[in-house]
Amino acid sequence: MATPTKTLIASRRAAGFGLAAISAFAGTAIATAAAPVAADAATTGVTTTAEISAAQALVADGYYRTPYNGAIYSVKSGVATQLTLNQFIALGQPAFKNAPVNVVKYSWSSTLYNVVKWNTSASSWTINKLTMNDWKALGYAAPRNTAFIPGTNVFKFPNSAQVFFRAPDGAQRVVTWNEYVNAGMPAVGTIANQGYMKLSWSNEIGYFTDLAGGKGFTISLQQWIKDGAPAPQVAKRIPGDSFSKTNISPTIAYKSPLVSRNITFNEWVAAGMPSPSVTVVAQAATGDPRSIARSMLASYGWADSQFSCLDSLWQKESGWNYRAMNPSSGAYGIPQSLPASKMATAGADYLTNPATQIRWGLGYIKDRYGSPCAAWSHSVAVNWY
Repeated sequence: MATPTKTLIASRRAAGFGLAAISAFAGTAIATAAAPVAADAATTGVTTTAEISAAQALVADGYYRTPYNGAIYSVKSGVATQLTLNQFIALGQPAFKNAPVNVVKYSWSSTLYNVVKWNTSASSWTINKLTMNDWKALGYAAPRNTAFIPGTNVFKFPNSAQVFFRAPDGAQRVVTWNEYVNAGMPAVGTIANQGYMKLSWSNEIGYFTDLAGGKGFTISLQQWIKDGAPAPQVAKRIPGDSFSKTNISPTIAYKSPLVSRNITFNEWVAAGMPSPSVTVVAQAATGDPRSIARSMLASYGWADSQFSCLDSLWQKESGWNYRAMNPSSGAYGIPQSLPASKMATAGADYLTNPATQIRWGLGYIKDRYGSPCAAWSHSVAVNWY
C-alpha cells in the first residue's frame, strides 16, 4: 500500500492550501479493512449477505487471465499466483480462461474497479482500478454500486467522531452510519495528532499535521469539499498562536497557521481577550523620514551602523518619499510595498504616515533579510528587495 503522507500534503500545498488524507501516514498505523465487497442495497436491490456473496462464485483451480491487462494467474485450492511470462512458458503455456468479471464502484465516485474473488478471504482478492480501455476490454460490463471495496482505508481523527473512507484511487468521503454498517463495520484506524480545525471567530478551515503543536495550513473550499466536507474542530485559539501590538497603536495582530492579520475588537473578545505582546517603537509620526527610521533601528535589534545601508536602499527605492508610487507595478511609499495595502498591518494611516510605512518596511526587512545591510546587498545584486 502506498504511503501518501508527503504526496497528500504536497498536493494541498501545491493547490495553495494543501490535503486529501490518508492511506497510511508515515509512522502511523492505519487499519486497512478487509471486508467483502458488499453491494449497496439501496441502489441495487441486494439485501442479504448471501445474495451479495453470490454476485460472483469463487473460481475453480486452473489458469485465468484478466483480459484488460493480460495478467495470468495460477489458482490452486483458492490461492491465486500471478505468473511471469517465463513461468507461463515453463509451464507449457497452458490453456486459460478469462477471470470472472465483477465491476464495482462507490456510489460517490466514478472510478470503476474489477474485483476477482479467488477465495473467501478478501485480503487475497485481485482489485484493479479500470481505465476506459480496461472497461472496454470487459465489454463495458455494467458496474454495481458497492458499500465497500477492499483496499479502502477507514480512519478517523482524534478531534472528530466522523469516519472517513479513502478509496484505492484516493477519493475520500465522510461516511454516514448507514454506509458504515452496510460496509460491514470495518475496523477504524485513528490518525494520531492530526485533523481539521477552524477558529470560532473566523471562517478559515485548516488541516493540522500536528494538533498539539499547532502546525498546519489553510485549505480552500474546493479542497474541503474534495476531502468530504469534514466537520472541523472549532476552537477559540490554535496552539502556539500569537497576539501582538505596538506601544503606539491599539491594533492587535493575530498569527497562526489559519489566520495572520490584524483582528477586530470583537474577534479579540471572541478569542478570549488574551494579553498581546507589545513591541516598543519610537513614536514619530512627523519629521524627517530618515530621522524617524534611524530612531527605530534599535527597537529592531540593529546598531546605528545599519542606517547607511537603509539610507541607500530606500533612497534607491523611493527617494524617501512617502507618496512615491511605481507607475508600472503600483508599489507604494518609502519601502515600496506591493501592494500598498500590506502596510495596513502597521497602521490604518499607511498611505499618508511616513512612520507607519517605515515600521512596516523595517519589519519586512527583518523578517525577509535580517538586517538593512543584508537587504541592501540583495538589492545591489538583483535590483530589488
